[in-house]
Formats: sequence, structure tokens, C-alpha cells
Amino acid sequence: MRCCRPSGASSSGSHIKGYADERSEIDVCLILSEGADRAPIYRHVLTAGEHYDIVIFD
Repeated sequence: MRCCRPSGASSSGSHIKGYADERSEIDVCLILSEGADRAPIYRHVLTAGEHYDIVIFD
């Protein structure tokens, strides 16, 4: 397994569009190298204290 350094990232949803409230999630799309270890990213998201909706592509 390789380190999980994203080669690309984008954000979308209510935070970007300017109408987020306290219940809004932070929508993130990450692009990782094929075979990259996704576990550290998921661990970070689960302990970050915010509400994230994350999608990861190879």
C-alpha cells in the first residue's frame, strides 16, 4: 500500500454555494493514486469533529 496523498480534490454542496447551516455536511471529492491506502483518510474524517460526505476515486 502507498501513502494516501491526494492528486486532486474538490468541494461542492451548500458550503460552496453559500447556504450552509449547522446541519450541513462538507462535501469533498478526493482523487488518489490507484492502490493508495484510503484508511488514514477515513480515520481522519471520522475524528475531525465536522460532518463530512467524502467520495474517493482512483
